[in-house]
Amino acid sequence: MGSLLNMPPISQQWHPALLQILQTKQSQLEFLAKERTLLEDHINLQHHLWCQDLASFQDAIVE
Repeated sequence: MGSLLNMPPISQQWHPALLQILQTKQSQLEFLAKERTLLEDHINLQHHLWCQDLASFQDAIVE
């Protein structure tokens, strides 16, 4: 029973685990934010290229 009295409070026991979880989640969110930016850039580029193709096709039809 003496060893139970020497244990830190439950909040101190959970603190390192919760901190690790939060750090992991923050890293995941940062990765997803970067990934989203890359995908947005790719989609915008693809849209721009499609618009150029469409303009070229329209010009070819008019001629």
